[in-house]
Amino acid sequence: MSKALDSSPSTNCKVCGRPSFPRSYLCPFCRALKKRGPRKSDNKARWRAMSSQWDPDAGAYRCYYTGVKLLEEGRSPRSVTWEHRVPGDESSVVLVAELVNKMKAYMTEKEFRRMVRELSRRFDGQPFSVSAFPSSRR
Repeated sequence: MSKALDSSPSTNCKVCGRPSFPRSYLCPFCRALKKRGPRKSDNKARWRAMSSQWDPDAGAYRCYYTGVKLLEEGRSPRSVTWEHRVPGDESSVVLVAELVNKMKAYMTEKEFRRMVRELSRRFDGQPFSVSAFPSSRR
């Protein structure tokens, strides 16, 4: 469960506990992560995702879909990225691995789950149902 947004300045990041950016409530990394993407983002949604996906035992964010530890540094399939569970809906953002974000592309979460199940069936030698492809409504 994520905590309510408290943007009052703090000496330590209110997500990860590292030293915060001057006159901020976030460390430099968490602050930069929160600001990634469109200028008009949903700050409360981003706060919810960040605070609920931070794993203090691992000292890292966890991917919403896979649960793997996300990497903060460099370019990697496991690099932390923002993803919209509903394409274009800023209130639906979660943190995911870059590779998962690219795989999901413009699908809704429901469409993505169906596509992954069908791919798994195909890898097990069963026929792939073309109906698993999302409609071209976007």
